[in-house]
Amino acid sequence: MHFKPHDWRNAAVAGFLAGLGIAAHSAEAPRPTRTPAGPMAVDVDASNVGQWIYQVRQTIPAAPGPLRLHYPRWLPGFHGPHGDTTQIAGLMVQAGGRPLPWQRPAGELQAFDVVVPAGARAIEVSFQWLGAPKVVMYAPPMTRDALGLQWHAVVLYPAGYAASAIEVRPRLKLPAGWRWGSALRARGERDGWTEFEPVSLETLVDSPVYAGPRYQRIDLDPPGAARPVTLHVIDDAASRAATPEQIDAHRRLVVQLDRLFGSRPWQHYDLLLVNAKGVPDTALEHHESSENGYPGNYFDDWATASRRRDDLPHEFVHAWNGKFRRPADLWAADFHTPSSNSLLWVYEGLTQYWGMVIAARSGLITPEQVRHMLAGWAAWQQALPGRRWRPLQDTPNAPALASHYPTVWPAWMRGWDYYPESALQIWLDADTLIRERTGGARSLDDFARAFFGGPDGHRGPDLYGFDDVVAALNQVLPHDWHHFLRERLDRTVREVKLEGLERSGWRLGFSDTRSALMLASQSPDAPTLWLGYSLGLGIGKDGEINEVQWDSPAFGAGLSTADKVIGVNMQAYTPDRIEAALVANKDGRKPVELLLRRDDELRIVRFDVRTGPMHRTLLRIDGTSDRLAEILSPR
Repeated sequence: MHFKPHDWRNAAVAGFLAGLGIAAHSAEAPRPTRTPAGPMAVDVDASNVGQWIYQVRQTIPAAPGPLRLHYPRWLPGFHGPHGDTTQIAGLMVQAGGRPLPWQRPAGELQAFDVVVPAGARAIEVSFQWLGAPKVVMYAPPMTRDALGLQWHAVVLYPAGYAASAIEVRPRLKLPAGWRWGSALRARGERDGWTEFEPVSLETLVDSPVYAGPRYQRIDLDPPGAARPVTLHVIDDAASRAATPEQIDAHRRLVVQLDRLFGSRPWQHYDLLLVNAKGVPDTALEHHESSENGYPGNYFDDWATASRRRDDLPHEFVHAWNGKFRRPADLWAADFHTPSSNSLLWVYEGLTQYWGMVIAARSGLITPEQVRHMLAGWAAWQQALPGRRWRPLQDTPNAPALASHYPTVWPAWMRGWDYYPESALQIWLDADTLIRERTGGARSLDDFARAFFGGPDGHRGPDLYGFDDVVAALNQVLPHDWHHFLRERLDRTVREVKLEGLERSGWRLGFSDTRSALMLASQSPDAPTLWLGYSLGLGIGKDGEINEVQWDSPAFGAGLSTADKVIGVNMQAYTPDRIEAALVANKDGRKPVELLLRRDDELRIVRFDVRTGPMHRTLLRIDGTSDRLAEILSPR
């Protein structure tokens, strides 16, 4: 399909592209013809791990006259304007050793204006990036055992050029003895500095560097592979080392992705895995690498808890879905132009589905863990009150509206539901429908190979729109896919049928007791007793209420996250006691009595809830094919 500017960009953006020498005319992202006068140098000294201060120096080609420098704002993978200058300080701009004044333009707080003096061909920029990783979205690791350098945080670039047209010569200084992994390739080292091969600014921002004193490189392909996949593991002394069987699961991950998509749209791929205490949960995609951070437990409890191990295949799948094939309205020439998220239910929702499926096919997680995951999604989605006013199609706007998940009344507000809701109610539904209608001869695997496959090494991005998705699905199975998709994306109802789940041979059920898998999956640092489908509460470690379900009994009684449960039926609160109280009132003879504290006030609230605790689970539907087992089986 060929895209004209008005097909996917408004006239203003089309004019912007024309100003860059770009014609938006084909399904492949347009390439620029206007380039700066020379390469831009970026030096980052990241050796101060004690204080997490990065010292940055840049040399930027510039002609005399006004110059605007942009800080990357609209970041790939973040899906919103999450780049901001709040962590940079000490900004100095010079030309030939002469200081130049700068100012932020009105309404452009993430940009800086300077005037380049006559005779100058370049300016020198220096500043510090002040690390505060736990307060930023998709935070990189920053501990005594690991660091992650995301280049968008440490670079300014001249306005008026496409990011793919700006050549950058990056250098990085790490603490002595530290080793690193990245999709970047090194040219050499001198005086503690690693000099990387020149790349475009577009590629640089898409190529983080992860490093640490404990580093292991693991080749996941056989020797001599043309487009190799490498796992880079950075850990600490306290974390558990990977077993040979666990490494083999990562090798099977590569095999299963090859069999799903049939091509490799990169020159090499580097999985960057940090597994160390103090590391924030991190999962972020790039074209030739991915960022995955775990707080030291990645290789723990494989048989009992999934530990977010489906995140790693999720980000890997993005090399095809999101990087090589990209929604047209998510492509932009630079990091300043706003993008749109209308197809995130494909970009992220389908990737959520494939991340789960491929994790199971490769052995990173078990089918039982997948069913536990699906049960959680199904229970939340089946009767979601927020769907009464906010359709699924609007939820992809969440990352552009805020930099965090909604924490107040999430079932009513909705948020990033395009991940699990799309995975369950669009893509599992589509997969099982195709399998049912074709007698198992075809599946969503066929769509994956046809839509996301391509020549080996072809990076793209190849752009697509809604109609392209419909057309590709029709090639797999003739069906009214337009109605199928729009009905699920646009409906505003509370109750939905879980058709895809039931077509897979399973249905949602509830139990009075928490399963061993549910107990093992809880975070030891922030355990939650989830009673959202009975009382309507999520209760934390010491009785703090950390969530109240909208329209639930607890909501009707006026409870909020300001309350703390300190007693159950006149005994001190424990999770077992509140569950036992719910079971005891199934006949309605003994309502559950909670003693609550808010600030210095105590009060008693009684609930005549007769459902039991209602812990979600999946149950087999007798007499049906187990299509879910077929979906999760290795290829």
